[in-house]
Amino acid sequence: MKLVQRELCLRLVHQEPERRGLHLPRLRHHPAVQGVRRRHGGSLAACSPGIPEDIGVIINVGDAYTAFSGAENWIDEKVVTAIRKFVDEGGGFIGVGEPTACQHQGRYFQLSDVMGVDREMGFSLSTDKYNTCDPHHFILEDESFTGKIDFGEGTSRIYAQGKHYQILAQDGEYSQLVVNEYGKGHSVYFAGLPYSPQNCRILLRAIYYAAGMPEEMKHYYVTNVDTEVTVFPETKRIAVINNSESEQKTDLYIKGKLISELTLAPREMRWVDDAE
Repeated sequence: MKLVQRELCLRLVHQEPERRGLHLPRLRHHPAVQGVRRRHGGSLAACSPGIPEDIGVIINVGDAYTAFSGAENWIDEKVVTAIRKFVDEGGGFIGVGEPTACQHQGRYFQLSDVMGVDREMGFSLSTDKYNTCDPHHFILEDESFTGKIDFGEGTSRIYAQGKHYQILAQDGEYSQLVVNEYGKGHSVYFAGLPYSPQNCRILLRAIYYAAGMPEEMKHYYVTNVDTEVTVFPETKRIAVINNSESEQKTDLYIKGKLISELTLAPREMRWVDDAE
């Protein structure tokens, strides 16, 4: 199923730009998130009756015990059960900073089992944590990746746990970027994610991975992180945009095939016909 047809949706509980820095200006019109329904600042209690069928990925961002991340809503059994069921059946979950954080019943991240990570709060210091980094993963395979991720101020003392996690980046003994399998679904955890062209691309790849649809990423895609592609299905037109102040070269992929190698002037927007 094509992402643009499925309307991969993100449940953004809230954004806290000054702290965690998750911004989506360059993903906002990407085919992966076109048609997205955003409910900024909405209560997590809205999840309790169930998650709409057209939701593909849930994102939770913010500091603990704030409206940004959800605070005590995460000890609501109906909320956590609904999200566990959603991911177990093939949905995706992305957490940034202190997602689902609320100290309760021995857990700090209430969906630590889904994310494969928790935060050390002093209650499990006596437990050895054998975390090993393995950066080889779809999320970090982009040709423009420089090899170092900017996590901003990040979140300290994050450790991986469980049997199905993979640590993609860590600082000393603690984790910064972790992927996890939960049932048929996938999760991604970022210690922080300030805006940059590279982080925008990493987040885009994380969304496709969490949705279980990595093969769909190049359905509409540009290789240069300083460029973006916007699709207008009704008119069968595509806009390729140079977001930088300098000339950029980028490859345009449509339906998985290399269609054109473009050279764009600073801030240029080039219209291209959609390939049949």
